[in-house]
Amino acid sequence: MNIGSFLQDEYGHRVRIATHPEFRELVQDEIGLEFFSTGGVPSELMAFIMVKNPGLIPKLSTIREAEIQRRRSSMAVRFEGFWRAVIGTTDDERDTGNLKMMGAKAPFVADAIIANPPSIMAHVHSAEKLGIPLHMVFTFPCSPTQQFPHPVANIKPQRSPEIDIAGVVSFLDAGEPTMIVPFFGDQPFWGAMNMTVELFAEGIKQCLTEEAQANVQKIADSISSEGDGAENAVKSFHRSLPLAGRSNLRCSILEDRLAVWQLRNSSSRLSTLAAELLHEKGTVEWSDLKLTTNGTTLTGRENRSLVLFVR
Repeated sequence: MNIGSFLQDEYGHRVRIATHPEFRELVQDEIGLEFFSTGGVPSELMAFIMVKNPGLIPKLSTIREAEIQRRRSSMAVRFEGFWRAVIGTTDDERDTGNLKMMGAKAPFVADAIIANPPSIMAHVHSAEKLGIPLHMVFTFPCSPTQQFPHPVANIKPQRSPEIDIAGVVSFLDAGEPTMIVPFFGDQPFWGAMNMTVELFAEGIKQCLTEEAQANVQKIADSISSEGDGAENAVKSFHRSLPLAGRSNLRCSILEDRLAVWQLRNSSSRLSTLAAELLHEKGTVEWSDLKLTTNGTTLTGRENRSLVLFVR
C-alpha cells in the first residue's frame, strides 16, 4: 500500500491495486487508491496452502475430497481477474456501459505491473501479453543472495544487477530477535528432517541472549539507515524502466511522455498526446496505429498506467 501511495502522491502515476474483494474498503477508503477486484477468497487459499497442505505434496485426503480440482477452479477465476485488472475499465460485471468503455470511467490499460512472486504467476503472463515491464517486489529475496539460495530452488547463490533490496525496519523496531519456524511450502519438509526438541529449545535460548539482542539492533540500525523502504522500492522501480535504447518506453516525438502507440510499418512510437495532435492535423488515422506485443495487436484509444498485484 505504501508503494502505491508513493507512486500516486509523489510521482503522479495512476495506480490500481488488484487483489481480493475483501480489501476494497481498505484500498479505496482508507488508503485512497484505485481498486480492482480479482475475485477469490483469501482465507480458502491460505487454508489450502498453510493448514491442509503445508508441505511439498498434497495430502491423500485432499485428493480424495477433490480439493485440488476446486483450487484449480479458484485459480482460474483469479487468472481471469488479474487479466481484467490490467485492461478493464471496471470490475463490476453489471456495469455494461463502462465495460464497453462507453461510460464515465476513464479507460485503463497498464503501462507496468508491480507484483509479488506468489500472485498465482498471472503477473508474468499479463506482462508478456501486453509487452510491458514487470517489477517483482516481495518481503524477502526471491532471488539468490550472497548468503542464501533462492527460497524455492536449489541454485547457486549470486547477486544479479536487476535485483535491489529495499528494507523496512518496523518489525525490528522493538529490538526483539525472531525465530523462524516451518509453516509454509517446503519448510515443514526440511523442518521434519532437521528439527529436534533440543534444537528448538536451543534456538529459543539463543534468542534470549544479549548477543542476539545486540545483533538484532545492528540489523535494525543498518536497515533504518537505508531510508524509507517504500520510497526505495519506487526508486528501484523507476531505475529498472527501459527508458533508453531501441526498445524503450518513450514517445518518439514527445520524449518526456510514455509511448502508447506504434505506427504501422514503422518503428516510430507515439504517446496519446502525440497521436491526438497528429490525428487532428490529418497526418495519421487511428487505423494507422497499433500496439503490437509478441504478435498480438490491440487497437483502440486506451489510457494506460500502473497496476499492483497483491495476493
